[in-house]
This record gives sequence, structure tokens and C-alpha cells, in this order.
Amino acid sequence: SFVIRTSILDELTPELCDALLDRQDSTAVLAQVREELQLMVPLDRGGRRVRYHHLLGEALRLELGRQAPAEVPALHSRAARWYADHGLLDEAIRHATAAGDVSELGLLVWSGAGDRIGSGDVDRLACWLADLSDAQVAHDPWLCLAAAWVALQTGRTDQMDRWILRAEGHAGADWRARAHEEPYAAQLAVIEAVVGREGLHATEVLARAALGGLPAESPFRAAASFVLGVALTLGRDIVPGQRMLADAERLARALGVPLVQADSLSWQGVLALTAGDLPSARRTIRRATDIVVHHRLERLTTAAHCLTAQALLHSLA
Repeated sequence: SFVIRTSILDELTPELCDALLDRQDSTAVLAQVREELQLMVPLDRGGRRVRYHHLLGEALRLELGRQAPAEVPALHSRAARWYADHGLLDEAIRHATAAGDVSELGLLVWSGAGDRIGSGDVDRLACWLADLSDAQVAHDPWLCLAAAWVALQTGRTDQMDRWILRAEGHAGADWRARAHEEPYAAQLAVIEAVVGREGLHATEVLARAALGGLPAESPFRAAASFVLGVALTLGRDIVPGQRMLADAERLARALGVPLVQADSLSWQGVLALTAGDLPSARRTIRRATDIVVHHRLERLTTAAHCLTAQALLHSLA
């Protein structure tokens, strides 16, 4: 029973096995299994981390599916919770996907989406969604938002529009009125503001609402501040816009969002160019360029501000 049910795990530790099977003797059982089975592969010198040989693991999973198929989703759900509690998000998402628990999966994916979107690691976010059908993604509000951001950052505007519409359906018809106080509506307001299809005033309203509704530690606060700064400066409200851009850069540094940091510096550099301050523009845009190169952000459509600023600087230098 122990061996068959722990076969869903890529690696076994006593703590994980105890949580998975709701027992307290996995240390002793694992020692016995290692002694009796020759197809256990140690993963550390102390032998606390082991895995089944892939052939044995495959056979055990087939046997689990034959003996107790109804238990498989629950086992994966327990594994997902354990990994999530220990900060191992990739493993948690893999087991939540295997469990078919779309609601839990949506929360797990979104808990790591901000870091992936802001750091340029959109490929990892896309991988979390890759094994899901469109129907599964559409079923969960947070998965819809994650899919919309992946589509935005990879330039697939038709898919982005489709997932934003789905997210709006989850949020409800009055989501804009609730964006200043409700986290999901605020998150939707951020991506709508970034896309900016409704003009400067609507973008400013969405960004301000998002800043009111987002948690203080949300990395999306940096994006909302940046978009608000851009909207203000394009609307000729230069000084407040510059303050908001500086705030966006500060938030991006503090919250680990290099994409927004580079965007904010780039737009400040563009403002310096329009003011005729070429030395300041050169310093600011070069700082942004260093961030783009270091994090490979040039692959993302949301890094267009940085590339535009570089082009303008080269044309004037």
C-alpha cells in the first residue's frame, strides 16, 4: 500500500510521505523499502531523499490505477498542498494539474504569476498552463487572467482579447466599480490599463482603481503605477506623472519586477529627451537597457517602451 500510493511522487521524503498517507512512520517504512527493494535511487548522501527507478515507478502507478483509481486525485491534491506549503510551486502546480482541481490550480498559478510576468519568465507561466484545455482555463477566473498575460507578453492579441473577455465574465458586469476594493477586479483593471484601448482618461481611472484594490505587496502595483505615470505625462500632467513613474520604479525594485523598472526608466528617459536633457536621457535609458539585457526582456511585447526609448536615443545621439 505504501509503495503503490507513493508512486505518484517524483521523489520521496519521510515528511512528504507522512503528509500524503496521513501517517507518522514513513522514516521507518522508507528504510525498510530501501532495504528490500533494489530499485530505489538515493538522491542525497543521507538517503532521506529517494525515488523509485523509473520502470518500477511506472509499474506501481499502473497498479495504483488498477487497484484504487478513485484515490489518485486525492493523493495528488495532498501532494500539491504539501509542496505549496513548502514553497515548491512547480511541483505543487504539477500535482494540482494531475488532481484535476482547477480551482486550486488557479490559485497556485496566480500566486506565482506576478513574479513570472514581471521578471520576463513568461515561458514558465506558459508551461504551467500548457497541460490544460481551453475549457479548463476558461472555468477559473485566475487561470483566465494568467492566460491573458501570457498572450499579451507573447504578442498573441486575439488570444489575449478572448481571455480578457472571459475574465470580465468572471468578474461581473460591475467589476470596474469594484476595482478599487476587490482584488480580482483590481487585477483585471491592471491588464486592461496596460492594454489601454479606451483612451488616456479611462486608462488613468483603471490604474488608480487598481492601486486601491491591489494588496500592498502585489507586484502588479508597480505596473499600475507605471501605466498611470504614462497616462498622466501623455495628458500633459508632467510633474505628477514623473512622480508616479519614480514611484513605479521604486515599487518595481522593492517587489522584484525588472520589466516595470526598465519600462519606468525608459519612459523617464523619453521625457528627458523631449525636455532636451540628452545627458540625463542617456543615463536613464542606458540603465533601462542594462536591465533589459540582463533579464532578456527584449523578447516581450511589454518591453516595447524600452526598445522605443533606445531607438529614440540612437536617433538623436
